[in-house]
Amino acid sequence: MLDIQRLHMTWVLGCENLAMILCRDSRALFSVQDL
Repeated sequence: MLDIQRLHMTWVLGCENLAMILCRDSRALFSVQDL
């Protein structure tokens, strides 16, 4: 049970980090296109 909980937390944190990276990259991409 603890392993599943730890795996779930790792997956959630990983998705949050991935979303933040994608948002930052897309924002940088849009700013480059605006120039």
